[in-house]
Amino acid sequence: MILSVHAVIGVAAAQMFPENPILAFGAAFLSHFIADALPHWDYPLSSKKEDKNNVLNEDMVIGQKGFILDLVKIGLDAGAGLALSYFIFQISTQVFEIFL
Repeated sequence: MILSVHAVIGVAAAQMFPENPILAFGAAFLSHFIADALPHWDYPLSSKKEDKNNVLNEDMVIGQKGFILDLVKIGLDAGAGLALSYFIFQISTQVFEIFL
């Protein structure tokens, strides 16, 4: 699953426990595994070394063609997740407080 979706889901889960950071962290952590259990897609990484026999043995190869582009993709995805999470949960909360 792309990182931005994980970030938004994790922040949404953590928002359920605004007064208890330990429970918020636990909810965000568990939401990662719940989200991974759902069928989803990933974007292709050109520097990825696949292992058909053991999926846990897959890796990104530093110096391989496309490695820098893959880092940029991952960085933009993570940044988008953080920005979306901030916008959805922080700014929307401030807007609701104005009207309440």
